[in-house]
Amino acid sequence: MNIMDEHFSEELKRILVVDDEPNVRRMLIKGLEKLGYEVESAADGIEALEILNQKEIAVGIYDIMMPRMDGLELLAKTREIDPDIQVLIITAMSQMNMVIHALKQGAFAFIRKPFRLDEITHEVQNSLNHRRLTIANRRMRRFLEKLTDAQSEELRAYQTNLKLEKEKLENVLKSIGAGLQVVDKDGNITWANQIVKDWFGKIDNWSKVKHTGKFSISEPEHCFDCMVFKNRQSYNCEFVFTCKDNEVREFQLDCCPIEDPDGQVIQAVALIQDITERKNLERGLIHSERLVSMGEIASGLAHEINNPIGIILGLVQNIISEIDEKHPFYEDLIAVEEETLRTSNVVNSMLEFVHVPEFKKYEVFLPNIWRSSIQFLNYKLLKNQIKLTIDIEESLPELIGDPEQLRQVFINIILNSIYAMPQGGSLTVRMYKAVEKDDAGGNYIITEIADTGTGILPNELKNVFKPFYTSKGAGGTGLGLSICKRIVENHGGKINITSGEGRGTTCMIKLPI
Repeated sequence: MNIMDEHFSEELKRILVVDDEPNVRRMLIKGLEKLGYEVESAADGIEALEILNQKEIAVGIYDIMMPRMDGLELLAKTREIDPDIQVLIITAMSQMNMVIHALKQGAFAFIRKPFRLDEITHEVQNSLNHRRLTIANRRMRRFLEKLTDAQSEELRAYQTNLKLEKEKLENVLKSIGAGLQVVDKDGNITWANQIVKDWFGKIDNWSKVKHTGKFSISEPEHCFDCMVFKNRQSYNCEFVFTCKDNEVREFQLDCCPIEDPDGQVIQAVALIQDITERKNLERGLIHSERLVSMGEIASGLAHEINNPIGIILGLVQNIISEIDEKHPFYEDLIAVEEETLRTSNVVNSMLEFVHVPEFKKYEVFLPNIWRSSIQFLNYKLLKNQIKLTIDIEESLPELIGDPEQLRQVFINIILNSIYAMPQGGSLTVRMYKAVEKDDAGGNYIITEIADTGTGILPNELKNVFKPFYTSKGAGGTGLGLSICKRIVENHGGKINITSGEGRGTTCMIKLPI
């Protein structure tokens, strides 16, 4: 019997009378049954244990002095079987020391012999009430414990979900690629995600940023402090900032007010996006539109310009052929011829740049294209005392390309190297197959053209592929490398130039196989 089960009755009125005197048992049984109690009886402790192990008992009335097992031992066994059984001890005056011991062992009360029936019934009712309260309290305690456990589990689940949501939010804030920060009315940054810290470093006050040399705003007459906190309006602007990695980036700032219940703006949340790439793309599109317009204009003007230039050039060359070199105008006419030719070259280069040539696909053997390019410029290499070293890997595969366009790339680069070595020098060419792990993947033929010329200054190196940029002064059109870059990229390749002042220049061309 598991008396700790929840179904255990609080209203049980079964009484167990244990006394070795039959008359006492009969008197108690008769009196208690008249009052509505169900009564079990036993002559000693051994018989009582059998009953206790078979039936639920609410109250036990035990005599202390009994054969085989006295009341104190029975009390201890009863507490082991069911601690909710309330035990009344019947005792004589000479047994008071045993009564005290019984009370310490958990007896509810004791009754002295001789006793009246009403004394017994009064203590039985008190013990039943005590038992009822004990069971109710235990059940209430269990209910409260379960409720507490449920609430604790709910709280733990809430905390776990809150932690997961926090981690999810942090992952979202990291992955959106935009900066988020919260600013108070004094400009103090109260919170910022990691990307803001990566961009701007340890900045604790956004208002101070505007007064640094690293910050420039497109609308300096406005500031988000006034717009958001004073005018309670959202605000957006674009600004340029020199980030902590010394990269100059362009940003877009969108700032919205955070109001308290009274409608007062207490904070502002700012979304900061890196728009550098977008701005570069916009500028590139504008540049492309200008190139298209320039191409249309150039196509129309080419014939108008080339015709008179051709006439001028023809007449000048006729005059030069008719006069002696000692003639006073001979040098002037030579200068006119050279400038006329240069003007014609500029016009033709501009036409070539704005005109996208048809890409003819052939299987080409790149070493042959290189050799024909060198053969075409061999006289210039010899004239300028430039030593040529060629290292071409054997058994290079063919690739798909336009041989004339690729030959133009090689010639332009060789001419640049010759120009960079006016006092002579060395030109080294390596051509080899490579496997690179990049976005496209696959095999490439790499061509490295290295000279020992004057080199390119760092501030000039970033501009070498820009149209019309030249370091040759009046002697260059500034379109050669721009055309080379376009041709290489049309072939699915890449071109890169590394250099340093006085360290020569290396041009690397990577073409897919």
